[in-house]
Amino acid sequence: MARKYADLRERGKPPKVALTAVMRKLVVLANALLKQDRTWTPEPVRA
Repeated sequence: MARKYADLRERGKPPKVALTAVMRKLVVLANALLKQDRTWTPEPVRA
């Protein structure tokens, strides 16, 4: 999520807009996991 935020900031988005986009991404992920009755397993960070 930090990478997404940094990418949005680099593209000129204001901090609040970038933060809201990351929050939305988290909510969508949470809803999908709940809908599928799954638990979240983080992927290792790729370089």
